[in-house]
Amino acid sequence: METWEIAQSVYKSRFQKPNCVHDGEFPLTGIRRCPVCNAGMIIGRTTNRTKDGTKKVLEYYVCGAWKNKGTMVCRSNGVRTDYADPFVLDKLQRLMRSDKLIKDLVNKVNSRNESKFAPLQHEYDMYEKQMKDLEQKLSKTFDAYTDELISKAMYSDKARQLEEQISQLKEHMEPLRKQVEEIRWKMFPMKSSKMCYRIF
Repeated sequence: METWEIAQSVYKSRFQKPNCVHDGEFPLTGIRRCPVCNAGMIIGRTTNRTKDGTKKVLEYYVCGAWKNKGTMVCRSNGVRTDYADPFVLDKLQRLMRSDKLIKDLVNKVNSRNESKFAPLQHEYDMYEKQMKDLEQKLSKTFDAYTDELISKAMYSDKARQLEEQISQLKEHMEPLRKQVEEIRWKMFPMKSSKMCYRIF
């Protein structure tokens, strides 16, 4: 799983309960993978007694396949939550403050959006050119009518045809325009992206 996906999952887990219900909140539940079988790791508990007889509950991230299906499929491969959580969260915070990581993430997101943006923009530009050509024809048709080069009936017929074509083009262009604007809005300038990640 990529660092960005892990960071987003950890971030979201701070604002919603994990799928597995446990006392407390364990942000790496389902995110951390078993090193042997790659199953999602879930919470397991053991209860120990200290020298004075006090019960102490220890919480671990354990292999979900092992916990649900037993030793026939995998081992526990447990990791203490009080070790794993601080380690991973600290690592993520350091990474999210890395200029190189931010640059790589922004470039990757922008590159993906650019691959969607370019063909849509090309199609929109093509329709826009057709629109301008039709509007020029409509204008010239009107000029021909005012100069009495064509009859009123001929002008009305040509103008109606051109206006219908213009209307059809607008219907094609509007959803494209919205898609182009949406993708353009998702493009991240590097400076503001750094500020966002610093806040995170």
